[in-house]
Amino acid sequence: VLGIEDILFSAIVFGIGGGIMNVILNTQSIEVKEFGNKRSRYLIAACVLLGSLIILTNIFGLNSIYASSLGFIFLASIIWYERPDLTKPSLVGMIFWLLFIALFYNIVLIFWPTLFKEWWFLENLSGVIFLQIPLEEFIWFGTFGLVISIVY
Repeated sequence: VLGIEDILFSAIVFGIGGGIMNVILNTQSIEVKEFGNKRSRYLIAACVLLGSLIILTNIFGLNSIYASSLGFIFLASIIWYERPDLTKPSLVGMIFWLLFIALFYNIVLIFWPTLFKEWWFLENLSGVIFLQIPLEEFIWFGTFGLVISIVY
């Protein structure tokens, strides 16, 4: 069931992710015509991500964090193959998200130190904590950054 926090989370991360590379790298987004229209590219990306999520979680029983992260890596690889010039912005996006999430969570943890114990299913994760944050958060946001920084 989608809650208001899911909608807010999606709006924030996709909103930031969609435009931050233009700010960081001082560039502008350009429309690419070679790969069909914008709707078909978004549909292909959605199918790759949703397909990998459904297959990896339902058939192989993989945790959704790992499944979506693998989907992000797969989609980024496709984009890099077709557009090698987007590799650098993609990697910069990954680094941005890793730094951003470390800073964000550590600020939140000052005011809500039990956040991960209350909201995450920690027993389903690796148990590795880095900078007070479960490793899986870094994996998800890092791989998300690979894709969102160049998909927009």
